[in-house]
This record gives sequence, structure tokens and C-alpha cells, in this order.
Amino acid sequence: MYRNLKIGLFLGAVLALSGCKKDEAAAPSEKVIQFEKLANEWHVTSVMHDDINAEGYDDFSVTFLGNSSDEVFLYKTDGRPENSPWPSSGTWNFGETIANEIVRDANSADELKLNYSLSDNILTIEFDFNGVGYSNGKVNSTTGHWVFSFDI
Repeated sequence: MYRNLKIGLFLGAVLALSGCKKDEAAAPSEKVIQFEKLANEWHVTSVMHDDINAEGYDDFSVTFLGNSSDEVFLYKTDGRPENSPWPSSGTWNFGETIANEIVRDANSADELKLNYSLSDNILTIEFDFNGVGYSNGKVNSTTGHWVFSFDI
């Protein structure tokens, strides 16, 4: 009888433990991790155009919007100067390398690959732009290599 009790307790414990799986949440994807880092309003700290300080960006900011589950995200800019390589708004998604590439306005005439790096609260976006830019009236070329540095 004592033996049957031990076996019964042992089997009960095994059954109880086998039904108690830890709720292990799936680790977030690289896309979710990077989106959560980028989704914010970023205020410019410096702008270089062909290795020269660009003027007129003192109040410039870019905001990355959306939900991490979206297929395509949105962005908007504020404080653009008269002519800029940034439109006032559009769409974005990650490029082939999620941790350092954004594709702005994919599948449109304005499509542009942006390289980014993100460390602490510092975002750097670098790209080569070919065109006249997005103007608030004045049209000057904004062709060249651009480096934007931002913080939150």
C-alpha cells in the first residue's frame, strides 16, 4: 500500500508538472526591435552636405510613425528649409539589412535608400541624393552626399 501511494504521488507530480509549461513569449523580431528604436520624433543636431555644414536645418525634425506590425510605415518632417532632400512626408520600410537600412518611399519615383546607425539616443542617417529636392518654392539642386544627425 505504501508503495502504491508513492507511485500515485510520483505519477501525480509528473502529470502536474507536464501540464505546467512556462509561457515563453516569442522573442521579438529584428524588425520589431529596430522599429521600436526608430519610432520617435528625431531633432536634428547637425547636417552635412558634401562634407560642408548645411544651413537652414536648425528646426528640422523627422518623425517615424506606425506600428511594428505594419507592412509599411509613415514618416513626416517639420522645419524643412526652402529646399531639402526630404519631402514633407511619405512612407518607409526597412531595407535588406534591417539594422542599418531604410527604404524611403519604396516603389515610387522618390524611392531612396538611407543608411542609418542608432546608438543610445543618437540617430545618424546617410544617403546620396540625385535631384532638385523637395522645395517650398525655390528650386536648387540638392544632389550630393548627405549626413543627418539627430537626437530625441
